[in-house]
Amino acid sequence: MMTRILLALAAAMFASSAFAADLQDYSKMPPDLAARAKIFDDAQLHGDGKALKDVLADDYTLVNGGATVSGKAEFIRDYTDPKFKVLPFHIDEQIIKVWPNGAVLGGRVLFRFVQDGKPGESDFRFADIWAKRDGQWRVIFTEVTRLPKT
Repeated sequence: MMTRILLALAAAMFASSAFAADLQDYSKMPPDLAARAKIFDDAQLHGDGKALKDVLADDYTLVNGGATVSGKAEFIRDYTDPKFKVLPFHIDEQIIKVWPNGAVLGGRVLFRFVQDGKPGESDFRFADIWAKRDGQWRVIFTEVTRLPKT
């Protein structure tokens, strides 16, 4: 389970919450996209299944750092697991590409977490693909690349 969660957690990590939101630069995004990205970040950080259900598209796909493919239900299950806690983090080398009704938000993250009371971390690059559907931004796809330990 640890491996599955670690790989799944390497998804789409725009940090948020009172601890981490101020560390991210959302100023280069349209305000409505920035607001949804912050909701996504906060939901991941706090294990908020209701918010994750809202911000992830029903057809959401994750290709995680271990090249495993999963969907919305698995993502929500992993992030709401009471034995798992995401710690605040910062996105470096931020990537922001926006076009009408679509966007790529990504970067590099040293992702820290606690699983079953034990700390862990993963260094990775990620790209979240967003689509504006029915007037609302939703994450439709995430690709994660784990970086080798140095």
